[in-house]
Amino acid sequence: MRGSRPADNLGRAEKARLHIDPVACDGIGMCAHLAAGIIHLDPWGYPVIPSTDLEGSDRRAAVRAERGCPRRALRLSIE
Repeated sequence: MRGSRPADNLGRAEKARLHIDPVACDGIGMCAHLAAGIIHLDPWGYPVIPSTDLEGSDRRAAVRAERGCPRRALRLSIE
């Protein structure tokens, strides 16, 4: 698909994983609000993300969290 980002491609045959750049993250917590079912905050306010492949509504929530991160510290990889 021309002009689309990998996170926009929600094909079900591909594996999707969420990654965080710990240097870029400031612990704002927006991601935990946008993807409450998959991202939790540690005691210091930094996100704890799943290490498993994401599917269905979890995958859509990860896309919202990636797009909503004010520091652009999240990345959804599609393989």
